[in-house]
Amino acid sequence: SAIRLHSLDDLIRLDTPAILEIRRNNEEEPRIVAITAVGNGTFSIMPVGTKAQPIASNSLAAIWTGKGWIIWENRLGLPDRVDRSSSIADIRKLQRFLIREKKLQGKADGAIGKATVKALQLLQREAGLPADGTADERTMLLLNSRYATPPAPRLHPANGKSS
Repeated sequence: SAIRLHSLDDLIRLDTPAILEIRRNNEEEPRIVAITAVGNGTFSIMPVGTKAQPIASNSLAAIWTGKGWIIWENRLGLPDRVDRSSSIADIRKLQRFLIREKKLQGKADGAIGKATVKALQLLQREAGLPADGTADERTMLLLNSRYATPPAPRLHPANGKSS
């Protein structure tokens, strides 16, 4: 699965390694880098074939083309999105995760009603995601990061001086 990033803050909220397209002033063609760590306003970027390099958040924002993606494996067996048209089994599975999160009370009934939407909004709000009550890709990534086995990769603390 892939999630398109909207901002560096989006990347920090999702707390998952990502791929960004950057272009420095003297470069004609953009290049792809991996973001592997973040901390104290510094990101670690890793171009292909090199060691991770620290870069300040404002410096990265200045060279980022706006294109960036999180590539992730959905290991919970749920679709990337769960909505009213999803199968009853998929909706129940989502609801069981919401019950484990203590956001939804009662039993998983397989219907996306007001209680399920409110539970999703609460989960999203607490995670800093848009609290729209939809079980979208970002919400599924959040659940995967908490419950998948083995756990989904996270951004590590960035070390070193920034450029």
